[in-house]
Amino acid sequence: MISRYVRKEMGRIWSDQNKYDKWLTVELAALWARRKMGDLSRYAWRRISSRASFTVEEIEALDKEIGHDMNAFIGVAQGYIQSKHAGEFHKELTSYDVEEPALAILMRESTDLIKEGIERLKAALLERAREHKWTIMAGRTHGVQAEAITFGFKLLVWYEALNRRLKMIDEAREVINVGKISGAVGTYTLPLTIEEMVCKKLGMKPAKISTQILQRDRHAQVISALAITAGTIEQIALELRRLCQTEIGEIQEPFTKRQKGSSAMAHKKNPVVLERICGLARVIRHDVGAALENIATWAERDISHSSVERVIFPDCFQALDYIIERLTWVIKEMEVFPEKMLENLEKTQGTIFSQQIRVWLLDKGMEPEAAYRLTQDACFEAIKTSTPLVYILKKRPELSEYPEEELENLFNYQNQLKHIDQIFARFGI
Repeated sequence: MISRYVRKEMGRIWSDQNKYDKWLTVELAALWARRKMGDLSRYAWRRISSRASFTVEEIEALDKEIGHDMNAFIGVAQGYIQSKHAGEFHKELTSYDVEEPALAILMRESTDLIKEGIERLKAALLERAREHKWTIMAGRTHGVQAEAITFGFKLLVWYEALNRRLKMIDEAREVINVGKISGAVGTYTLPLTIEEMVCKKLGMKPAKISTQILQRDRHAQVISALAITAGTIEQIALELRRLCQTEIGEIQEPFTKRQKGSSAMAHKKNPVVLERICGLARVIRHDVGAALENIATWAERDISHSSVERVIFPDCFQALDYIIERLTWVIKEMEVFPEKMLENLEKTQGTIFSQQIRVWLLDKGMEPEAAYRLTQDACFEAIKTSTPLVYILKKRPELSEYPEEELENLFNYQNQLKHIDQIFARFGI
């Protein structure tokens, strides 16, 4: 991911420095377990653990020469050990005995960071939902005004979606927080106890069975969870973008004092952050396909998945981390225009109360088809003539026997919002 869309901590997690740090952590954990099992002398353990080191530049230089980054890492680390015991470093391990537990740590740390971001976004949504509990606006279906809702209600819908995303990410974290030190084809060179000790030390479970690698359905599940989360983030951003449209104008994305919206049109306040969020969500979703294709590998492993993962893992985590933070900022700082929301709602000439009118007619004993057609015809006339629906209904001879006050009482937003308090109570508001 380009640096423009990478936040500091997530960038650190997926840096080469941190990746090699985790490789070294796994190597030393394996040596520690061997020492505990009596397979390594105390002197050798102290010598190796105190001296094993590397620099990224040294690894990159050797990798260019030999074309194998794990062997480059091993060679550099053994060079720092400078002892007859250097050969104990990486002894009886294969590359993915080191890389798999290390990758699990990176993905575990990344999912934890994503969860922290979601919690901050949830808090922002809940606060604004509380603020706008009774900010009345149009609920729209198929892009057409339907009935009244409140802006706070809309925000709570998104809040609850993020609760589901957290559960999904928790499940993915558990699936990926697994290690293996099972050797070249999964039948073990070192005792299984070594794997168990190392995994416990690293805070993960050992895979019950593996080949040279952990099976890639685990990683596909993680990327899928990130993509679905990105879909929820995009859903929120897309709706907020729509509400920013000139013709709707119910909210405004934050616009800083010296910000420019266009190089040509000085009047523009474009929702560029929300648009950027939607764009990056596409990148994350696109990577799911690659993750799914990585599930199928030849026999006990091939390396076709490796190059893909070097791209999609950091990209997905970094992009999602970024768009969550940006959306949180928008939610906190966006301007909301309740007057414009009400103005847009009233453009319908009261036709949004069509359901209440039809039900009222049914309660008066009118046949269902007649009630529907009377209501529909009156609504269409109201819209065509820009006349309040209540005036049109008062002129209908079929309704002349009913008190006008009874009809007028149907045109009350509270009729459509009478359960808002109960809905909000489910969220402790």
